[in-house]
Parts: sequence; structure tokens; C-alpha cells
Amino acid sequence: MVSHTSANSNHPSPSIPETDGIAQSASLGNVLSACLDLLKIDDPAIRKKAVEFVGSVPLGTVKGR
Repeated sequence: MVSHTSANSNHPSPSIPETDGIAQSASLGNVLSACLDLLKIDDPAIRKKAVEFVGSVPLGTVKGR
């Protein structure tokens, strides 16, 4: 029988290379900006808080397509 490992296994996940992390962060920032534009959220304080929040989310939390 084949055993599948869980995503919560005790093995460390491979780290994201720095350049990939920067690209993903920039991409996430672009998505955030587009969403704020779509919702017509122009208040600079709200946009700043949104950027700070997204910047605090670990890149491993956000999965690409």
C-alpha cells in the first residue's frame, strides 16, 4: 500500500529562493493593488494598511496557481 505524507509532516519545507520570493511578493502586491482599484478603495491610509498586512503574510501561506 502506498502512503501519502501530510502537508503537516515534521519535515521542513524547502525554502523559496530569494528571487522567487521577491517575484511572488511583487505579484501579490500587484494583485492587492488591482483588488483595491476594483473595489474603488482610494483612501491612502487603507491602502497602506492593506500593503502592511499583505507584507506580513508569509509567502508560503499564499499558493500560486
